[in-house]
Amino acid sequence: MSVSVVIPTIRGREALCERTVAAFRATVPADDLQLIVVRERPNIGRAWNDGAQSADGDHLMLAADDVVPHPGWYDAAVQATDRGCYPAPLIEKVDGSVLATGSMGGGWLLTGCADWAPVASSQFPFLKRYWWREMGPCLDIHYFADDYLAARARAAGITVAYRSGYRLTHLEGTEGRDEMVRNSMTDRLTFEQAMCQPTWEQVPA
Repeated sequence: MSVSVVIPTIRGREALCERTVAAFRATVPADDLQLIVVRERPNIGRAWNDGAQSADGDHLMLAADDVVPHPGWYDAAVQATDRGCYPAPLIEKVDGSVLATGSMGGGWLLTGCADWAPVASSQFPFLKRYWWREMGPCLDIHYFADDYLAARARAAGITVAYRSGYRLTHLEGTEGRDEMVRNSMTDRLTFEQAMCQPTWEQVPA
């Protein structure tokens, strides 16, 4: 059992990235962990795609440079994929309050889900790597990239479900976000166009 963790980052976020990398190293045995730091891509979708090309773990986590995993996250996420689920994490704010227990997509965060409750989207995808060969690549966007991959999972018959043990703290770094916000409506249109194609290729689980 091993995991490849893709961590996109850009200039100005070095301290955040170092904290994130250290947390993954502290919570996954070294022999089970491949860290792939992807630098200076225009959006998270592109970074996830480029990082996934280098992945060789049994599992793939598509992370960010301001997301700190808690002990036990890895086992909980693997347990979900072993049951055929695509897990959505418990995301906490820095003060420990709950930011999300899954999402309905489009920024609609849920905060009171029971463990294993079906949801629409996972902000930080975790999947068996062979699923990626069918689900990927992600759209070349920042916003809605997670929603697109969750939609691909659902089209494959894979349940997207909240997993309380898949626990992360979002440090919510703001450096570099202005450019992403300016592109948010373009990202939305790209996502909507992809979702409205006349046929969806079914992905075998």
